[in-house]
Amino acid sequence: MNKKDKEKISFIVLENGHVLGEGEGGGDIVFKQLFRFLPEKFEIKVVLPPIARTHWEKIADHPSILFLPDDFFPESTNYFKIGINYLWRSYKCFRLLNGIKSKHKIFLYSSTETISDVLPAFFCKVIKPRQYFWIVHCHHIVPSPFQRSGGFLHNVVSYFLYQLSLLCIRSADLILAVNEKEAGKLRRLKFSNRKVEVSPPGINIEEIQGLSHVGKKRKDFSAIFVGRLHPVKGVFDLPEIWQKVIAVFPKAKIAIVGKTSPQSKKKLDNLFREEEVPKERYRIFDFVPERKKYTLLSQSKMFLFLDHEAGWGIAPAEAMALGLPVVGYDIGILGNVFKKGYLKTLPFNKIKFADQVIRLLKDPNLYRKLHNGAVEQAKELDVRKVGKKFADLLDQAAQKE
Repeated sequence: MNKKDKEKISFIVLENGHVLGEGEGGGDIVFKQLFRFLPEKFEIKVVLPPIARTHWEKIADHPSILFLPDDFFPESTNYFKIGINYLWRSYKCFRLLNGIKSKHKIFLYSSTETISDVLPAFFCKVIKPRQYFWIVHCHHIVPSPFQRSGGFLHNVVSYFLYQLSLLCIRSADLILAVNEKEAGKLRRLKFSNRKVEVSPPGINIEEIQGLSHVGKKRKDFSAIFVGRLHPVKGVFDLPEIWQKVIAVFPKAKIAIVGKTSPQSKKKLDNLFREEEVPKERYRIFDFVPERKKYTLLSQSKMFLFLDHEAGWGIAPAEAMALGLPVVGYDIGILGNVFKKGYLKTLPFNKIKFADQVIRLLKDPNLYRKLHNGAVEQAKELDVRKVGKKFADLLDQAAQKE
């Protein structure tokens, strides 16, 4: 290692929240888009569980990777087993971090508020406060279990762990919120105003358009959904919505893309059957590689954003980069993160949602207007713009240390 390398500041990324080897959450994607914009003074290392190996190794010129030991329950979707995996990762990550020596202050970056990304950094910060500068990227404030979709017991446990994370995050030196609304929520929770900054995710428009065959004229699908097959993503609202759409447009077909389990797929199929939606009017793709995902987006007319809660939206932003108008629930993203290229409706009102989809399919002038708005909006979300702000925030933090 030459002298220049020795003078670099260690920047260690904790990305310990992965559950499955395939598919990623939005929080796991953000730093992959932003790391290339960091100042050269930082030497980047990423801490990962083994199941996330392919997510980073497929990226050209990726940073150094530090792998944690194997989980007790690899790729389990059982909530109890996931919790054990997270605690195991937290312990092993702390041990790993505690063994890293540096003459300079070490920068720790928790890529999400997930407990396995927060606890190791928290303990490092408490034990050696002068050795570490801790940054947390907060994606959205988890609501009360009484206000969430999905299983109540799971929501109670998630809420408890999230509150524990928030308690720990108060010790962080810099807290990055993905938008102004989420930053405002943190401030109302009495987080220090001087610590909270806005740093949104971004999308790589050139890559998306290059992989998608964006010039295709063929539109095989009237709409597309991309996301986990989970109640909080609103996917189980689709059958009722689509039944109302095909009542007006009998040949309308929807693509459903996202990592799923056999149980979730069976539940979704059963709901479509109950709504008497023919099998040929929807297609579930499960997990697909990025090239296939972008191609499916480019073959669709609009994007359905059914999230019941979110702080941002990687998937709708990618859709906008391909000119897809977005139809979504008004949960604070449409009109806040996205300023144009969308139609929104009352949260979780499936009849009104279907009406907006039908309206867009009926009106070519409205479609053209929203298509153009989506393309313009995507340009504002390009990673080159948001990456500079992210880099500037960290550069300023390093200069103060």
